[in-house]
Formats: sequence, C-alpha cells, structure tokens
Amino acid sequence: MPTQRTDDPVVRRILEVLEARGWTPYELSKRANFSSTSQVAGIIRRGADRTARDTLRKLAAGAGVREPWLLKGEGPRDLQDDDGQPGGARGRLRTWPPGAWCRGGRRGLG
Repeated sequence: MPTQRTDDPVVRRILEVLEARGWTPYELSKRANFSSTSQVAGIIRRGADRTARDTLRKLAAGAGVREPWLLKGEGPRDLQDDDGQPGGARGRLRTWPPGAWCRGGRRGLG
C-alpha cells in the first residue's frame, strides 16, 4: 500500500472501506470507473483536500458508500442492496451474461 495521509479524514474513511471490503486501491479505482487504475492510490498518498468533488462522488459510488459519510463522516456508511446487503449495486463490477459480447460485437442478448 502507498504512503498514507492518515491525517486526512477522507483518506482514513477510504482506508476503512478498503479494509472492510478486502479491496486494493487498484480494485477500487476499477470499481469507480477511473481512467487511471492508480487514482485511488494517488488520493491516499496526497490526501483528498485537492481532489475534485466529482472524483470523490465517483469513488463513493464505486465503493458502495454514501457520499456524506465519505466526505464528512455523517450518517451510515454503506449503500444497501435490495436484500439489505452492504455495497449497493454501484459497489460491484458490472458483469454481462456469458456470451453477451464477442469479438465481432454484441451477440446473445435478444
């Protein structure tokens, strides 16, 4: 794990989510659909104080946590699935049905 800005409360909450989910910064970057897979590691290293609000919003969605909790520590942490499980639909990688995509394009979906 990169050097951490543990004096930054947002970074502490990001680290809490990574530990709770068993994810790496790389995996959270992928789940948040960041263009760079090292973006979360950069936020952890530099701190969130100079990070754009939209970036933190995407990070919260990818992590399956509520934005007010991530930014200010307010309210419950986790988004909830319909079945009450933490993480919410945004917290998981999207998967397509087997065979839905192929080299030549889309197939097998209706």
